[in-house]
This record gives sequence, C-alpha cells and structure tokens, in this order.
Amino acid sequence: MAICPIPIPGLLWEQFAYYKKRAKGVRHGGLFFIGIRERSFKTKACFKCMGTWCIIDVNFKVKGESVMRKAIILAAGEGTRMKSKYSKALFSILNKPIIQYVTDVIKEAGIEEYILIAGKNLEDLKNLYGDEARYAVQEIGPGKPYGTGYAAKLGLDFIQDEDSVLILCADAPLFQPEGLKALMNHREKNKEAARCYAARLENPFGYGRMIYKGDKLIKIVEEKDADQEEKKVNLVNSGVHAFEGKALKFALGKLSVDNAQGEYYLTDAIEILLKQGEKVGLDVLKDSSEMMGVNSKVQLAQVENILRKRVNEEYMLQGVILENPDRIFIQPGVVIGRDTRIEAGCRITGETVIGEDSSIESGSIISNCRIGNNVRIRQSVLEDSVLEDNVDIGPFAHLRPKAYLKKKVHVGNFVEVKNATMGEGAKAGHLAYIGDAELKGDNNIGCGVIFVNYDGKNKHRSVVEKGAFIGSNANIVAPVHIGEDAYIAAGSTITKDVEKKALALERSEQKIVMDWVERKR
Repeated sequence: MAICPIPIPGLLWEQFAYYKKRAKGVRHGGLFFIGIRERSFKTKACFKCMGTWCIIDVNFKVKGESVMRKAIILAAGEGTRMKSKYSKALFSILNKPIIQYVTDVIKEAGIEEYILIAGKNLEDLKNLYGDEARYAVQEIGPGKPYGTGYAAKLGLDFIQDEDSVLILCADAPLFQPEGLKALMNHREKNKEAARCYAARLENPFGYGRMIYKGDKLIKIVEEKDADQEEKKVNLVNSGVHAFEGKALKFALGKLSVDNAQGEYYLTDAIEILLKQGEKVGLDVLKDSSEMMGVNSKVQLAQVENILRKRVNEEYMLQGVILENPDRIFIQPGVVIGRDTRIEAGCRITGETVIGEDSSIESGSIISNCRIGNNVRIRQSVLEDSVLEDNVDIGPFAHLRPKAYLKKKVHVGNFVEVKNATMGEGAKAGHLAYIGDAELKGDNNIGCGVIFVNYDGKNKHRSVVEKGAFIGSNANIVAPVHIGEDAYIAAGSTITKDVEKKALALERSEQKIVMDWVERKR
C-alpha cells in the first residue's frame, strides 16, 4: 500500500464525489481507498488521511496539480529501404504488427494516452487502433518538411504544458517497459526539461552521438553532421526521449533545418534546451539491442530472432520443453502448460491454449486451438479446433475450423476433419474426410471414407451414433442418420438412414465381360 504524499489543495468534496461514483472502494486500515479508471484517469485516491484529502498515485490529474503521461509515436515512415509498398510499422513479427509492440510496451510503462503521427498509412493505423489512439498526419512528398522534429511537432496539439511526454519511433519494437518507465520517473523526479535514452555501441556508425564537455551533455549530433572527433564517440542516441510538455513545445518551436539533411531533427531540441540552461538527464540502456529498429527486411529478420528468443525463453522458464527453440515460432499470448514438449519447426499462433504433458512434433502448424493434456500431434495442421485430453493426431492430418475431438480420439495420416465432432474413442486411421458430421463415440472410420456434405447449393449434416462402424471407401451422403452399433459395408454409398445394429450394403453386382480387351482392339 502506497504512503500518501503531500495533500493536494483544492480537491473539494464535490470533485471527489464525482470520481467516487465511477470507482470501486475498498476499506483498508481505517482509510478509504478507491481506484479510478476513466479515460485519462488511472490512479488511487485516499479518503480522510490526516483529516484532509490527498492523492496516492501521481497520475491522478486535478486542476493541473500532477502530470499526465502521454506518448508521441512517429509512424509516418514509408520504409524505402524495406523495398516494399507496405508501411514498415505494419510489418508483422510473430504475427503481430511492429507498431503494436511499441504501443503495448508504452502502456505497460504507464502511458495513459498516445498519438500516432501517420503518413500514407493513416487508414491502416485507424483500422488497427480505432478510437484507442489519436492521430495526426504528416504529409510526405516534394517540398514538404521532413525530420523527426517536424513529425513530433504535429503532436503538440495533444500535449499540455504539465504533461510528461515520451517520444519514440514505431519501428523500434524491442524496448522494455521497465526501462521506459524508469526514464520517465527519473525525469519527473529530477524536474528535468528532458531526459534522453542512450546506448553504448562498439560500432556507432549511423547513429547520433551524445556529445559531452567534461561531465556535461552539450548536444546530440547526427552522423552526417558530426566531425571526426565526434564520430569517435560511442555513446549514441536510441531515438527515445522523455520531455516536460512545456519544454517540448518551446524547443520544437525553435528548430531549424540548418544541417546536412535539411531536416528538422528532434535531437536538436535537446541542444536548444541545454542552451536555455534547462536540466537534461540521461539513462543508458543495459542492453543496446533494445534500440534496434526495422529499416530493412534484413533487420526485420534480426529483430524477429530477438523477439522469438525472448518469447521462447519465457515459455521455457514457465516449464515448457522446447527442442531447438531457435527453430520454433510461438506467437506471444499463446498459453502452454508445463512439461509439454514442442519440437523444432512448429508454428503456434493466435489464441491457442495447450495443456500439460502434450507433444507437438516437428512441422506442426497450430492456430487458434484449444488442446488438452497428454495430446500428441505429429506433423499436422490444426486451425480453430478443440482437442480434449489424450487425443492422438497425425501424421499429416488436417483439422479445419470447428473440428471438435473428444477424449481418446485418433485421427491418422491424411485425414481431414471440418465442422465435425468426433466423440470419445472414435478413430479415423487414414485417408478420410469427415465434414459437417457428428460421431457420438467409439466409431471406426475406414480408409477412404467420405462424408458427402454439399449438394451444390447447401451443406448438410450427418449423425453417426455410438459404436457404428463405417467400412472403407464408403460415401455417407448427408443428411443421413446411422444408428448405434450399425455397420456400413465397404464401398457403399449411403443415402438413407440406417437403423440401430443394422448392416447397410449398397453395391452393384459384379460383372465380368470375357475377352473385353480383345474386342476393344
């Protein structure tokens, strides 16, 4: 429980009561605590602390008495070096757009609101974020202003003087929330106008250098503007900065294009503030790889490798067995139980949940599935399906959407199941299609069986009761009902219902035409 800071003057009963209506209250030690979550409000307030009103969380905003944390995300880059017609911020890594890693991490770091500086990708960004984000458009083309400073300036209508503002790029998905949160905390605690996030690199080529005179930061100089001595500096700009809202507005208003690129540099804002005598702090990344951006498809692959390693290591720490993890693709958000083994070459995505003690063998592709305990999947493709405990799949099976396999079901090689339920103990060993059907359990589906579910206009459903046996190469033409413990003879085409414990046999009489080959000649 946090200790109440200095009471905030002017917090009247009427104001508190307004927010109290929108909060859930809990009594603790004679104090009344509420958690408030309404748009930009995300905090805790204390009722009757030492006879007055006070705020616990600095993120509660009343009459400008505390800061609101906001972010400006630069997302207008066209990604020329990507050699693609698509926005680089929307390229996927582990089935998730690059920019979504950025917005997820800033939210974890305590950012309450953010604005996306978009370009030609505006509609794509709106489709992704809807009303969650705010938007500003940077016009791109001949004669238009360029540079990170100009892009950041487009977000200033969103910023208040007292806000704490984080500026970062949409193509840098590796930053960790702890570091970003610490950056903002340090700036706010030290009452700095800005604080920079830097890194030390063995090869700093291409990055802006943090230039010091003695122990005092004096400027950030870009590679193309740096002299030979400045280029020797290995402390570089990561592209992430925290600003006080008022200071940011002032500095961006003073930017010029007097540089080698002819662009408005965000980094020049730091020098402007320093020349004004403002305090500017510095945090140094512990892991310099966090600042890696995606500017080419080579870097896209490099960043994906880092993220995949992070994700897979977390699964292993939670008790999952990954065989050759560098060759396993698991989308963040997938849930996997302890002692489940996943072999190299597997791809698991979407809202998949896998239980304990299961085995996913090499080459399997799984998307949006719910899989129970002690399930074995061999070199198969599963999508939007449910598998209960002790199911055995593959090799080379295909479960299409709405396949539901109950306990102890076996689906073997080259079997396809779609919009069908296979009851407990049902088996389809090989070369079968089970579509739009319900098997009640303990059924045997022979080789080559086809559930014929489509009449050219509509799909129909068939029901196979418990214990029924479907012989090889049979066609079940829906809609039909096959009774309990019934038998369908091999090679039969079934178009009518079959009674309980009956045998259904539909074959034409075998005929032999002697000397047919000779006559054909």
